[in-house]
Amino acid sequence: MDHSSNCWKKLRDASDEQGQKIKSALETMIANAKALKDTPPPEIVSRGREAIDAWSAKVKSQTEQAKQSIRDSAELIRKGNWAVSQGYVGRARAIFHELETKIGSMDQLPSHIAQKFEDLKLSIQKLGDWHEFAVNPKKEELVKQMRALETSELHPKDLADKIHALQESWKELCRGGQNQDEALWQEFHAAAQKAYEPCKRHFDEQNQTREHNAELRRSLLEQLTQYLQAYDWENANWKEVEKTLKVSREVWTSYWPVPRKDIKELQNSFDRLMDQLYEKLNQEHERNRLKKAAVVAQAKALAESADTASAIDAAKKTPGAMAEHRPMQTQGRSGAVAGIPKPLRRRIRQAASGNRNIEGGAPEHQTAR
Repeated sequence: MDHSSNCWKKLRDASDEQGQKIKSALETMIANAKALKDTPPPEIVSRGREAIDAWSAKVKSQTEQAKQSIRDSAELIRKGNWAVSQGYVGRARAIFHELETKIGSMDQLPSHIAQKFEDLKLSIQKLGDWHEFAVNPKKEELVKQMRALETSELHPKDLADKIHALQESWKELCRGGQNQDEALWQEFHAAAQKAYEPCKRHFDEQNQTREHNAELRRSLLEQLTQYLQAYDWENANWKEVEKTLKVSREVWTSYWPVPRKDIKELQNSFDRLMDQLYEKLNQEHERNRLKKAAVVAQAKALAESADTASAIDAAKKTPGAMAEHRPMQTQGRSGAVAGIPKPLRRRIRQAASGNRNIEGGAPEHQTAR
């Protein structure tokens, strides 16, 4: 029994060849135990059967893994040979590195896979030598062109595009692989950094301009909020209100460009304020329309009146009533203007004199109200 116990314990860690011998021995013991029909099988028999089943399952799994590794290796060799045939030295090297890792994990390498592995290795070495011989002169030319850009007088945007194009050409020569000539790469990179300096200054200045315009827009929003809240709308000078809204929009569009991250938030705030201000103006238009309609109705009723004397007397008063209800009246001028913030008031005076001096860049496209 001790001998049987030692057998199934050894079987767990046995190699294929040794495991087969132990398995045969255990199976013989199990058969002998079963031959004793009147004696129950000892525990060692059942445990031996479990050990045999576990070892068999392990061997089967290892065999399947080995077959899959061979299939994977063959596929990597196929991909590597294709990359070599296309001249993709970087890709071929990456595939070969993966293949080395795969083969290194295998206990035994079939001879035909080992031979194809060595053939691929030699092909990649030859391709690498040819690649360096053919590509290095092109890299040297790119270095020369990048150096020429260090003193270029191109517009910064055009210069940046040219630098980017040369960098893409360099990447194409490397084809995604490692830079084999570090000295050439460092020379090219240093030239690109120096050539880009005017572009960096230009783009930094543009960013500062955008940030400044965003601050100006925020300031204008504060002024319009103050205008909406503090203005004496009961005694409004509506011509001044119209002019204020027009100039506010012109000033707003002049504060452009702004940072992309701020465009939507600022524009939404401005639109909400302008909606509220235009609503004041629209309400006044509606009031004047209703008053005018009432006066016209009164005049029509008088014309149809049978009491001629009364009609004549009332008609004499009608022109004055019409004058009282002219649209966009300008009562309360001094008090109303006082409600306009000084920066906006200055803009209105400039607009009136035809001598505006609006800051900013290109006008922003907006939907006209």
